[in-house]
Parts: sequence; structure tokens; C-alpha cells
Amino acid sequence: AWGTVAAIEGRGRRVVIDVERVGREARRGVELTVGAAMPKSAHAEEMVRYLTQLGCDRLIPLRTARSVVEPGGGKIEKLGRAVLESCKQCGRAWMMAVDPPTDLEQVLRRTDDLKLLATPHEQGEITGRELQAAESVLVLIGPEGGWTEEEVRQAQLAGCRLWRLGPHVLRIETAAAAAAALVRYLTREGNKSRAGF
Repeated sequence: AWGTVAAIEGRGRRVVIDVERVGREARRGVELTVGAAMPKSAHAEEMVRYLTQLGCDRLIPLRTARSVVEPGGGKIEKLGRAVLESCKQCGRAWMMAVDPPTDLEQVLRRTDDLKLLATPHEQGEITGRELQAAESVLVLIGPEGGWTEEEVRQAQLAGCRLWRLGPHVLRIETAAAAAAALVRYLTREGNKSRAGF
């Protein structure tokens, strides 16, 4: 809905808006899900803000062998508020969903068209054409201590491609934001660029 603020009442607690027109904004592009081990403290909220602004559709907090943080119900609720604040700030119509913490094995059973496992140690790239052909993309970001060899093996057996985001080891929230930005950039129509090292 689009409108004009007509009045602010009750010491700013109530806003009256004259609605001028109502429309529906369609979701755009590939459906992007990021599964990430959660970083510590305020870094998790920072990651949620980045992902919301970059157009991620769903965040799945991952439980992995080396996970350090598992957000409880209160923290998930707080992350949801960060999503709402970021949507308001960036003018996004659709809220990013934040799932409860989920085991990696369960997330690997998803049926996304393209599954990518971010890793700093393996070569791997993805092209815009490949991403544009997908309707749904899952990007997995590991914990501070990295993926175990068994997790990498399980991910590959589940159809994940290894994706190296750059030459350096990135913080969880940086890797998640970089991956989301690259997916959104590469899924722009006609983009034939490659991303990965």
C-alpha cells in the first residue's frame, strides 16, 4: 500500500495514513536460502541485516559439528525484529524468514535446484548462466572452525557444489553477505559472469 501520513497521535504511538493506492509486489528472481552456522553475539544480527538488505529469502541457522552458537527462541525472535527493521530501512516488501536452528543433515535433504557449500580451501566457481537456470539456490556457510571432512563429503553426496568465495578465510557474516551479493548479482538477467576462485 502507498499513502500519506495524515496524523500522528498518542505521542507517536499511532500513525494515521491516507491510503492512495494498493498493489502487490511480486517476488523477484531466484529463491535464495542461506544456511549458516551462527556467529557470536551481535555478529548474528549484523548478518541478518546484511542478508535482508541483499535480498535473501530465508536464513537457516545451522547446527554443525563445530558450531559454537545455537540461538534459542528469544534470539530467533530478536533476529526476526532485525529483519523487520532492515526491511523498513531498505524498502523491501517481503520479509526474510528466519528458521529455527536445524541440523546440517536435515538441510542437505532440501531439494533446491542448486546447492553450494562455501569453502575457503577448495577450488570452485559458479556462473551466472547456472544460477539463472535455477529457481531455488541454497548456500551453506560453515562455522568459525570450518567444515569437517565428513560434512564436506556428506554435502557433496547430497549434490552440493563446492564454492570458494575468495582467496581469504572470511568471517561467517562476511561469507554469508558475500555469497548473497554474488548470487543476486549473477542472477541478473543476461549476466554471464563467473564468481569463485
